Amino acid sequence: MSNNPETMHKRFKYLLMGTLRRQLIVGMALVVTVTMSAFIWDQTRREQSALFDQQSELAMVLAKSLATSSAVWTISRDYGGMQAIVASLQHYPELKHAMVLDTSGRVLAHSEPSRRGMYLSDLPTAPESRLMQRSATLLDVVSPIWFSEKHIGWVRLGLGSDALNAQLRDSVRRGMLATLAGVLLSIGLAALTGRTLTRRLHTIQQVASEVQAGASHLRATLGGDDEAAWLARQFNSMLDSLDQREAALKLAASVFTHAREGIMITDVNEVIVEVNDAFTRITGYTRDDSIGQTPRLLRSGRQSKEFYTNLWQQLHDKDHWYGEIWNQRKSGELYAEMLTITAVRDAQQRASHYVGLFFDITAVKEHEHELDHIAHYDALTNLPNRVLLADRLHQGMAHELRRGRKLVVVFLDLDGFKSVNDHHGHEVGDQLLITVAARMKQTLREGDTLARIGGDEFVAVLGDLDDGTACVPMLNRLLGAASMPVKFGDKQLQVSASIGVTSFPQTQEIEADQLLRQADQAMYQAKLAGKNRYTFFDAEQDSGIRSRFESVERIRQGLHDDEFVLFYQPKVNMRSGKVIGAEALIRWQHPTMGLLSPAHFLPAIENHPLSVNLGEWVINTALDQMALWRQQGFDLPISVNVGARQLQQSSFATQLREMLSAHPQVNANHLEIEILETSALEDLARVSQVIEQCSEFGVRFAMDAFGTGYSSLTYLRRLRVHVLKIDQSFVRDMLDDADDLAILQGVIGLANSFRRSVIAEGVETIEHGSLLLQLGCEAAQGYGIAKPMPAVQLPDWVANWQPDAAWRIQRPIPSEQIPLLYARIEHRAWIAGIKSYVLGEQASHPALDAKQCNFGQWLQGDVYQNGVQAASRTLLHLHEQAHTLGSEIVALQRQGKNAQALSRLPELDQMRDQLLAQFDLQFKRRPGDADEYLSQTRGSDYKSATGCI
Repeated sequence: MSNNPETMHKRFKYLLMGTLRRQLIVGMALVVTVTMSAFIWDQTRREQSALFDQQSELAMVLAKSLATSSAVWTISRDYGGMQAIVASLQHYPELKHAMVLDTSGRVLAHSEPSRRGMYLSDLPTAPESRLMQRSATLLDVVSPIWFSEKHIGWVRLGLGSDALNAQLRDSVRRGMLATLAGVLLSIGLAALTGRTLTRRLHTIQQVASEVQAGASHLRATLGGDDEAAWLARQFNSMLDSLDQREAALKLAASVFTHAREGIMITDVNEVIVEVNDAFTRITGYTRDDSIGQTPRLLRSGRQSKEFYTNLWQQLHDKDHWYGEIWNQRKSGELYAEMLTITAVRDAQQRASHYVGLFFDITAVKEHEHELDHIAHYDALTNLPNRVLLADRLHQGMAHELRRGRKLVVVFLDLDGFKSVNDHHGHEVGDQLLITVAARMKQTLREGDTLARIGGDEFVAVLGDLDDGTACVPMLNRLLGAASMPVKFGDKQLQVSASIGVTSFPQTQEIEADQLLRQADQAMYQAKLAGKNRYTFFDAEQDSGIRSRFESVERIRQGLHDDEFVLFYQPKVNMRSGKVIGAEALIRWQHPTMGLLSPAHFLPAIENHPLSVNLGEWVINTALDQMALWRQQGFDLPISVNVGARQLQQSSFATQLREMLSAHPQVNANHLEIEILETSALEDLARVSQVIEQCSEFGVRFAMDAFGTGYSSLTYLRRLRVHVLKIDQSFVRDMLDDADDLAILQGVIGLANSFRRSVIAEGVETIEHGSLLLQLGCEAAQGYGIAKPMPAVQLPDWVANWQPDAAWRIQRPIPSEQIPLLYARIEHRAWIAGIKSYVLGEQASHPALDAKQCNFGQWLQGDVYQNGVQAASRTLLHLHEQAHTLGSEIVALQRQGKNAQALSRLPELDQMRDQLLAQFDLQFKRRPGDADEYLSQTRGSDYKSATGCI
């Protein structure tokens, strides 16, 4: 048996670190042993000390007794007496020696007589009793001999310790027996206690062993609330948790092993640490091939360095990356995979691993390629189909737009192909298409596209052209390729092609599908022209048609969405200040363009059925508003405009009656229909009949824009209109145009002759109104009175409106004074003509000779004929000065000195004002003039002279 230190250490460790029961027994035995040993040792020491003290005291007593007994003998030097006394102590069993010594240390008597006469040198220096030696075998004491208080010698006595030691050994033996008994008892008690304590723990241990052996379903069942029961419950809970974790691990391991997706795990240095079976199946690399390598093992070279840089950057930023990637198998074959990489982080949120999960999508990519070819290429001719054509057309348009070049779209349809199919069958027809398509493709350049979009229709996209006509040689080649005969056995078939051509870019923005439609339209024009030819699309002609169609559709949508509103422009009597009605004017509240006037949308639907729908909406909306006003206590005649198409509807009068019936609150006499003079001329009889029918139930009619048409007396007599509206173009320019003034005077006279009311529209200033009142026209409307306003504002405006003070005092001028108005206007017109010429508004200037202008001719004739030559010399002089200044200004303009000419226009205005002032002053004194009229017109004329030009 080996007793080396290592073996002893193992045994000792086994002894101390064995089972809990053994540890308990050994521990308790050691505790008892140590405790009892310490107790016995302590007791033995105490007993030994007590016995030695007792023996020392006995020895000291004997020594002192001997000293007393031998004092006489010592003083007398009776050695025999001293020897006898010493010998008397021989019966004491523990006596080792006894001697009497003199003060010098010579032995006078000894228990061993042979030692008399010896000297001892270790005596105390002081005469006192003293313990000289105390050992396990001897107790040696010395005591002085006194006689008469005189130190005369020493007694030295030595006692043996055998009996004492024997007694101590008995005591130790008894203690060891007690210790052994205690140890045995403690071992028994420990064993019993350990068995009791560990029996419940053993149950847990046994369950643990069986669980370890595979019986994972077992659990420790212990009752009670002690530590063992608590431990059993914790143990069971731990087993449950371990079972769950084991199940999860088994599941994860099963998924990892049996997953159809390849799984690769790398550390943070991108070194592969684990792969699954699917990884090997997909890549061809075994686990041994892969472990320790990096994913670069699979790199195909199809992705750039930037691709991988972005991949790892996203992985670091977002902890994951997902996408397609091309890799290379062990065999060298490339394959596509869908890859997901996820970062795994530890408890400190540091990336510890990367997990890549991928699956092979090579078959999918190949299928996609096949589907892409099917989706983008014609199955019969292998030419691009409509889908790919659209993509290439968009790309070509963007490319040519950037380069500033032209792109041409060619739409080609085979002539006579249907006859081939009908007479020879579809198989022959298909072969013909294949052959013709191949020939036409060969005529095009490498970068051009020829697509089959269905049946016998093809589209070619030709780019990089200088202009639209640069494609003509290619068009001729296409026509030639399409018309070449095709042989099928003994048959020879031949077709031709009709081609439509359009180009990009155009003056307006255009989409790709619009280009195709343009080319298609041009192709049909080629067919109509005789086939086997090409025709270029006329963009300008189509633009007008398309723009009008889009406008009509947008207006239709706006009408459906209630985007139209009515504004109302008041009509007034300028002299009395009475508001005599209002005209309903349509506006379009466009959602993106804001409020639009009729000029922005009505021309688009002129002579279109939609104009009828919009006109009916206007009448209905106006009647609704009139009914609402009536309920509010506001009653005002309203006029609405009706177009020619609506007016000529056979059901117009009936529908108007039904509308009025639906608004019983509205007085029919308060509804006025305004029709254009030109509309009435289109069908005079029909319009006259409609007016008669509507007049029967009280509706009034007005002739709008009178004077812009033929203004025939015949149709004025046949049409029972109640009001003539003078067009604003005449009113607006009457202050500076004598012709417009003449037309205005004529219309007013015509209305008076036919007993029609007359109203002027376009009154923009106080001067316009004043002149109309002088001509005898009191009713008017225009921006100088009020702009069209929403319905909600009209009642307040009516309640607060007052005419200008100048209008209230105006009176119609006598007929003989009318030439004065013309004279003034002629001079103003001449001044305006000079200014327009200098400002570049007209190419020619008026007559510069003072005698040739209208005002000069009138002044020369009228003034002298009326005998006021002396009074008019100042007026003539001013007139000549004005013409001289005007000539100088025109000369400057002709010389290119426009700035100098412009700088002198204020002088011309000042001279005009002086002449008109003199004109008024002179003709106020003419015999027969009405002083009141002239005083009224003078202020008005001065205002006109200074404010209108």
